[in-house]
Amino acid sequence: MSFLFTILFYSASLCLRRLRFGQAWHTPVRLALGVLIALPFAGISGAAAADVTLKIGVEQTKYSLIGSMGDIVYSSLASDNPTIPGVTVRTFDSSGILYLNTSGTPTTTGTYTFNGSYYYYAYDQECGAYYEATVNYGLDYDPPAGKNCSGYYNIVSGTFTRTVEVVAATLSVSPTSLGTLTVGQAASVSLTTTGGSGT
Repeated sequence: MSFLFTILFYSASLCLRRLRFGQAWHTPVRLALGVLIALPFAGISGAAAADVTLKIGVEQTKYSLIGSMGDIVYSSLASDNPTIPGVTVRTFDSSGILYLNTSGTPTTTGTYTFNGSYYYYAYDQECGAYYEATVNYGLDYDPPAGKNCSGYYNIVSGTFTRTVEVVAATLSVSPTSLGTLTVGQAASVSLTTTGGSGT
């Protein structure tokens, strides 16, 4: 991002210089050139974070928001999705808010991508008017453009992708230092650990 700002700042400086000396016709060209050079670099960043992160050997239940939709959402996961050993993955609808739900104790690290689809019924005035005109009054009308009407409702559908990453649990050892010892010196130290998984 610093590269982007440098390019834009440089281009803006050139624009102001041109304006100052009465060469305003160069301004749009300079600014556009700066933006076009910088845009390919604007999206460069580190790897995208997973939607859900699980620790190996730790029992846990997590929810990843997919979206807020209608009162009732019908959803399913693709049949060719991977499986996470020790973890159950499903979609979960809570009052029209759809989640990807993971629960269990993962046993294998890795990154897993899940695809799915959904549809729901959203009340729609255009669908309602079309239904009234054609069903109740027997008129001949074309259905509303871009709508998938069912009675007074528009059936809205979509797809989603969520990534689940299973990482190794971190084991911390204390103390981290034994102090100053000389070669051959005997020492008795009590070590404690936190984190990790298993026994």
